[in-house]
Amino acid sequence: MSVAIVDYIVNKVYLPDFISRFTELKKVSGDEHRGMCPIHRGADNDTSLVVRDKVYYCHACRSGGTIVNFVADLEQLPYNIAIERVCEELNIDLSENQQYKTQVSIVDKFTKLATRFAENIDNVQEYLFKER
Repeated sequence: MSVAIVDYIVNKVYLPDFISRFTELKKVSGDEHRGMCPIHRGADNDTSLVVRDKVYYCHACRSGGTIVNFVADLEQLPYNIAIERVCEELNIDLSENQQYKTQVSIVDKFTKLATRFAENIDNVQEYLFKER
């Protein structure tokens, strides 16, 4: 997706403040915070989540990245929908961003192609294994 939009979002949000809306974080040192991961909520979750200024990582479930990755993993959303969700929350208007619209259009095309190919996989397998 649009690198410019994601960079803008990442630079606009202090990630520990954002993630602390979903779980309690404790400042460990400098810009490092630790807490329970709200994504997997497992038994091994005591201090598995490490959050810094712009990135997070959970040592238990291996989720990590920026605010967009966090929202995508937390809400189980595709990356482009997570971008839109974060932009909506931050009052960032994507409707006039031509670069973002173009990239969404490309993703949509490839998603439709992948779906079409997945729907026809049985026919392809049948052809390869029986008719050849």
